[in-house]
Amino acid sequence: MPPEISPRETPVESPGVSTPGPKKRLAIGVSTTVILIGLAAFFTDTSTEMIQAIFPDYVLLVIGSGPAVLGLILGITDAISNIVKGLSGWLSERLSHRKGLIAVGYGVSNLVAKPLMGVFPDVLPVTGFKALDRIGKGIRAAPRDALVAYVSKEKTGKAFGIYSAMDTMGAIAGPALAALLLFFTVSFSSYASQLQFIIIFSIVPGIVSMVMIYLVKDVKQPRASLQVKNGADKKRERVNWKAVKPIMLLAVIEFASLNSGFLIARGNDFQIFAVPTSFLSSLGMSAEVFNTMVVALLYSTYNIIYAIVSIKAGNISDKAGRKKIIALGLSMLLASTILLAIVPDGSIFVPILIPAAFVLFGLYSGFMDPTAKAMISDLSEKKKGLTYGIYYLAVGLLSIPESIIFGLLYQEFGAPVAFIYEAIVLVMCIAIFVIVAPETREKQH
Repeated sequence: MPPEISPRETPVESPGVSTPGPKKRLAIGVSTTVILIGLAAFFTDTSTEMIQAIFPDYVLLVIGSGPAVLGLILGITDAISNIVKGLSGWLSERLSHRKGLIAVGYGVSNLVAKPLMGVFPDVLPVTGFKALDRIGKGIRAAPRDALVAYVSKEKTGKAFGIYSAMDTMGAIAGPALAALLLFFTVSFSSYASQLQFIIIFSIVPGIVSMVMIYLVKDVKQPRASLQVKNGADKKRERVNWKAVKPIMLLAVIEFASLNSGFLIARGNDFQIFAVPTSFLSSLGMSAEVFNTMVVALLYSTYNIIYAIVSIKAGNISDKAGRKKIIALGLSMLLASTILLAIVPDGSIFVPILIPAAFVLFGLYSGFMDPTAKAMISDLSEKKKGLTYGIYYLAVGLLSIPESIIFGLLYQEFGAPVAFIYEAIVLVMCIAIFVIVAPETREKQH
């Protein structure tokens, strides 16, 4: 969660210490720093999502592990990412410069963790490097957002809008690039070598991202924000413990959420579009590779829908109320899990139901993510940083058993049983949320 920084904060000078404001060369109405950070996010997300699109197959087919191990890897890495987010926000507030943390976070992910997952195709190194990638994400998130907020001044909203748009474009481009690379590497000796190549190739957009970060001008944090807080400040920063119950409820709902890795894995269970083998053979392509390309493009479609809906969801929840929009999003997830549970292999409805499940998952993410964060903001009153920290910690800890249980059910009893279990847990969570959670919306000033 981004630390609270006032966009109108004025640097305070101490004797003998200069804290000049950032030099602003405007590009499309915002600081060049914002554009560079946005480009870094674009290339990093391209790198991340091109791996995510093929990661389940990489674990299941190349490493040779089952869905339970996939669940373990996804659960551990999600937990680490959420926990580190809070720690990086705390550390960012106590350093006078933020670019160092940002560079470390991006560097760890782009230059080390992600490409090395393809070099060492074994459970332990892949789990370790995947975790290291999420640590990098957690390290860079808070200081990056703080720097964007500081250099944006009165245009903070526009700056974050441009940054988010560029980040989202990377999430769309990544799976599409993975599909393209699968097409152009059909001459490789095996499907496994294709997947390894894609993961190693992720270093290319990663390097471009690091060049963007290198070009970013660092800004010294105003000394006033580093001063020790007085009693009144500390009092204002206390967590609103009345809000913890509904916030923990939001975190528990994450226990019923579905990691996108399992969505992709389920898509790979089917031959979604029947294409004559003679045509695929003329391209030098197997049905397995073709289907992975289709699933990667469906995942890219999911990201498009998520991006479009999330822009509108926040505005709608300001007026209609957060509770209604979150319940709507969870209902979309429920519909997606039911489709993934009931669709029979080889059915004529597979080309309709599997893409529909990806669309519904995109609607769920688009409605849920921004609205849940807005609801936490509503409930946390003045001091939000620690409250978000509690939320992310709870989500992180719950994501481990959630992914492991789902993966074990998937492996031992099959995908339909796992997704039916998911649907049952979701029904219970939706009912509890609707009954217990308070309604909130944007406060009118």
